[in-house]
Amino acid sequence: MIKKIRRLLLYPFEFVARFTNNIYETLVYFTTKRLTSPNGIVRLSSSLGEKRTLRILGNGKSLSDKIDAWSDRDENEYMVVNRHVLSDSYTLIKPRFYTLADSHFYLHEEGLSVLAQINTLTQWEMFLFVPYEPAARKAMAEIVLNPLIHICFYNSGTYKGFSCVRKWLYDKNLSMPVSQNVLVASLYISLYLGYSNIELYGVEHSWTRCLFVNENNEVCLENPHFFDKESAPPKTWKEIQHEDAHIHNVLRMYAQMFDSYWEIKQIAQRRNAIIINKTKDSFIDAFPKK
Repeated sequence: MIKKIRRLLLYPFEFVARFTNNIYETLVYFTTKRLTSPNGIVRLSSSLGEKRTLRILGNGKSLSDKIDAWSDRDENEYMVVNRHVLSDSYTLIKPRFYTLADSHFYLHEEGLSVLAQINTLTQWEMFLFVPYEPAARKAMAEIVLNPLIHICFYNSGTYKGFSCVRKWLYDKNLSMPVSQNVLVASLYISLYLGYSNIELYGVEHSWTRCLFVNENNEVCLENPHFFDKESAPPKTWKEIQHEDAHIHNVLRMYAQMFDSYWEIKQIAQRRNAIIINKTKDSFIDAFPKK
């Protein structure tokens, strides 16, 4: 009885607190985010013709087991991410889509060199998805000059206010779940391109197995990729992300990433789409595995 009375007394204050916070998040989002046209992905979707199965290829080590068999562009579409261009398979697969999400690719020298390779090696029509950020737009204008590559900017910000407004913004391509990993952005874009059958490869997401803290209390990660020619030594978090982070920060980011996949699953269900995780031993538990 006392607990019920306490809840009744606190409810008005909790409601006001939540409402005030949602108003704050709404004002912050619409006053600080520069948004591109919400119709870009929809227009592209209508021009793609018949939708086949879309295979999204992550950069996990397991991808090397499958790559030689994936030149069947007549049967499936492909989307690749991040540094896939460094793989010998890039020109074999000839992906139709390429997605970037990390600012590293338009703010740092190594990332800019990846852009340059995409520009040079792509000899087929391809759509390159990039966050709608000033630095990204500048890098695209200066580096990606290949006429076969169509730059598609997307709104990568995440609205955290009213749930009904968040759902509306997702459906209008004005916001997306937190893209802590490029796969979140890739899945979101794929769903709004109209693909109803999506398969995931090379998305182990098992970094917690390779995460440790060294003698200097620096968070370190061993992060093997399928295109690595030889084993690379572990790197500190600062070397990877260009900023320091403590272990609790890193684990919190991982938790947010996995939570975003459950949001993606809800979007897929609303759009009658199926996402199948084909990656053996993947830590992603939001999508069925086959």
